Amino acid sequence: MDNGFNWSTLDFVVAGAIILLFVLGLKWILKRVNKKYRLVASAGLVLFTVIIWAELAVGIFSSVLAGS
Repeated sequence: MDNGFNWSTLDFVVAGAIILLFVLGLKWILKRVNKKYRLVASAGLVLFTVIIWAELAVGIFSSVLAGS
């Protein structure tokens, strides 16, 4: 039976780091950014995180980050 993915230990570490940095960034935005700009800053962080995740996962921009 195929488990649906073939991740190495490094893949799990990178995924965990991305999630951790997202949570810390969101926490920082909610604490430090003016209430007027929180939604925009949070949306930017979400967009940035999704783009990085997608690039590492499937290489949507065909950069060096996507691997072989």
